[in-house]
Amino acid sequence: MKLIDLNRNPTNTQLRQFGLACLVFLPLIGWLTTGRPLTLEAANVPLLAGLAAFGLVVTIVALVWPRAVKPLFIGASLAAFPIGLVVGELAMLLVFFLVFTPMALIFRLIGRDALQRKVDRQAKSYWQPKAQPKGAASYYRLY
Repeated sequence: MKLIDLNRNPTNTQLRQFGLACLVFLPLIGWLTTGRPLTLEAANVPLLAGLAAFGLVVTIVALVWPRAVKPLFIGASLAAFPIGLVVGELAMLLVFFLVFTPMALIFRLIGRDALQRKVDRQAKSYWQPKAQPKGAASYYRLY
């Protein structure tokens, strides 16, 4: 399994969707990078207008001739891959430390031993009898 599975041959539908996304997200990225101004006086109007115009051009080209935006699509995918890798790792790290670590600490404090790992010196065996499986017919009548 490869670490990166880059779509080097996107379909025309994917390229059109990418073009439509550029129309929305390029001005949004410009607005976010300029400090999210709420008024036109505080905004960097040339940057926002330029990104909006570029997004509009990419959208029109993607709708008319989708293969022309393929290099832009692949470049954006290459740029987004490391960001996604880092964000994914951070998300898993947060889940581990904010969910599993507190649960483990609580279980340790209350003495829960779900795997029954305590050593019993008087036990002759750790074998626990289990119920015999039912017949195959019971699988057809589950309820």
